Amino acid sequence: MFAKLSKEKFLNLVENIKEYVDLFTLEEGLEQFKKCRLKAVQINGDSVQAQVRDYQYYTATIDVNDFLESYCTCGAKDFCSHLAAVFFYLYSSHRWPDTFLAEAKEHRKQQAAKKTVELLDKTTVKKPLPKDSVEAWHHYFELVYGQMINLHEHSRYKFLDGLQYYLVFSGIYEKFQEKMFSHSSGWPVTLREIFRLHSVLFLMDRLEKINRTHQWFSLTASQPAYCERCEQELLNHIPKITIEQKEVLRPFLQKILETVQEHYFQPSQTLFDWRFIHGVLWGTILYHPALVERETAFLKRKLLTPSPDRYKAGLGLVFFKVLENEDAAARSILQELDNLRVRDLFEYLSSFRRVGDWQRLLEWLRWLLPRAEHTDRHEFEILCEYWNDAAGESGVQEEALRVLKTWLPRSRRFYADLLLQLKLYRDWVELNILYASDSADISPADSRLLENKDPAALLPLYHQWAARLIESKNRKSYQEAVKLLKKLRSLYKKLKLGREWDEFINYLAAPGRILRLGRAANKGTSLPVWRNGFKILSLCLAPAFLLRFLYRNHTA
Repeated sequence: MFAKLSKEKFLNLVENIKEYVDLFTLEEGLEQFKKCRLKAVQINGDSVQAQVRDYQYYTATIDVNDFLESYCTCGAKDFCSHLAAVFFYLYSSHRWPDTFLAEAKEHRKQQAAKKTVELLDKTTVKKPLPKDSVEAWHHYFELVYGQMINLHEHSRYKFLDGLQYYLVFSGIYEKFQEKMFSHSSGWPVTLREIFRLHSVLFLMDRLEKINRTHQWFSLTASQPAYCERCEQELLNHIPKITIEQKEVLRPFLQKILETVQEHYFQPSQTLFDWRFIHGVLWGTILYHPALVERETAFLKRKLLTPSPDRYKAGLGLVFFKVLENEDAAARSILQELDNLRVRDLFEYLSSFRRVGDWQRLLEWLRWLLPRAEHTDRHEFEILCEYWNDAAGESGVQEEALRVLKTWLPRSRRFYADLLLQLKLYRDWVELNILYASDSADISPADSRLLENKDPAALLPLYHQWAARLIESKNRKSYQEAVKLLKKLRSLYKKLKLGREWDEFINYLAAPGRILRLGRAANKGTSLPVWRNGFKILSLCLAPAFLLRFLYRNHTA
């Protein structure tokens, strides 16, 4: 097949595809080639044609003389993956296709780096100084960012999907930040960090605006991790500055405020957690009396206006009230909001727990009690965790027990944990008996704890488990029942109840009773058994190894 094309034309085709076809198209084409989706390959002069199966069969034709004239019936305007599959079919006669893909990736990487340097060097961009205005800083950001974006737009690289856009933008992000960090490396520390904070915020703003239009980035599974990384980068460059320094730097802070405010009130879903960013920045670098006064006035106007912004404005005001230790005023604002989401308050509850402010945490937990029934599973479990923590640290064990008990059965796991924490072992056993807990529901550590602290309390629970295992009527459950009966035997001995154990086993293992048990096994009937106050419920279809255990453990 390769012999029908001149070597010179083939090598020109290889170089053109290496230079201009985007890597994602090549990867898809290679995958189609490897899956043998080509048929009816024909070489007619300087064109190569083949049928490529995708959602249907498409006819892909490569023009070897001018690969830009290649076309496919799939309708793609650019060199598509079906054409790439045909190319790899040709290339496989020359070398292994994976080799070409590796070379193309390395070539593209080198070219991108070279062109970036050339573009930036050729363009006369006035680099900002520490003493320059915030407008000068952002003008510089715009120019450098524009050059990097143009570099990709002038290549034949197209933003076809979220993954492609993620890789392109992440590459721009790295180069952009590298340039900004390098430029500001010799600046005074405070201005250097504010400059870098602005540069990160600038890129986050750009990514949000582009994604708002095209929804490219949100399509990729890498988006959450990448966005968290950007947010962390932002936090890493928040300097600690005094009120006096903030006064001097107010224009720089005002620009940060405007950017965050714009995205905080976005009605559509955002890539970044702007409410979190809003809180962190206002709690640190933005906290200046004049800025706070202006922001709260703005939020109050929003709160009075019936609009989708009202809820976010209310949460914004709550943030400032909590920051100023005015929790009662914060709760009054929340009382006026419709459809309050409990999860929107977790940042405050978490903060109180982290610093050990248990009284404030308790006041909020009590206020949230009527709203607990409207929470989803995640929210409810977090509330239960907070109550458990508060009980252990602030001496309100009885109150926490009452709260978790009223929330049963949803709170069962947390109520059980608190019972163990308070050493109410008998109550813990009663809870598990009441809700017919399975042995798999209880951690071995909890079982061992009770076996050491109050083994007698476990007897009725273990009898319930054994009975349920036997009633399951399958070999595996019978094997588990024997293991449990052995554990029961050790507990009886530990409690020095050997006589009671012998009586119990003698009762089960009496010859007549065993005979009836065997008959019941054959008939599939049930034999209720009561002994020593414990209901064994029934022994059905017991296999030989269970009967042998009963024989070996009786003394009669």
